[in-house]
Amino acid sequence: MILKLEERLEGAIGERGRFTGYLSDGKKDATYDYQHIDWERHYSGKAYYGISPVKIIQNGTGRKGLCRWIGWDLDVEEEPENFCRIITKVNPEFFCYRTSSNRWQVHHYLDEWTDVEECKKIAQEYETKWKKIWKKGVDTSHSLPKGYTIEEGKPGGWLFMPYCPHEDLKNKNLCGYSPSGKPLSKSQVEFSIHWRKHPLIRSMVGFESGE
Repeated sequence: MILKLEERLEGAIGERGRFTGYLSDGKKDATYDYQHIDWERHYSGKAYYGISPVKIIQNGTGRKGLCRWIGWDLDVEEEPENFCRIITKVNPEFFCYRTSSNRWQVHHYLDEWTDVEECKKIAQEYETKWKKIWKKGVDTSHSLPKGYTIEEGKPGGWLFMPYCPHEDLKNKNLCGYSPSGKPLSKSQVEFSIHWRKHPLIRSMVGFESGE
């Protein structure tokens, strides 16, 4: 079964970041709400939300942190074709998304809910790889999961989510891309994530007939 993107991006329970406008220096301003992320409002552009990948659950011995996705914020100015080619060469299962600043996020989707500490190690491993490729622009504060305190119920850092056409954003085309840099619809990304372990199938998504 092909999962919806919002199912893949499940994370912090009852918490979300929310865009509130731009500061005088041009950077995004945001607030943090203790409410579930409203994907319908996000996808319709009525609100621009973010979420932490860390889901905190109660178990017999206390709290446990789990993730089913890992994310990186790469503030680098690269054209889609070049950026996606670089990322795919590093790991062909990763997914690239344009951000509201016309830069990049990279997501890694996991098959199962995975312990947050294991996910943190993966995030740090690839953060090191990104810093070798790009000397500037790797936002190490947003190599997620990061900044969490599980025993206190704090999921830590969060990223804004894709596919939100909010009218106030500098770039409203927050879409995902194919390995060759083709822009993809949300449903095409969902299909691609499902087939991410099959590079040939994934590489064909987004191509027009005759290309």
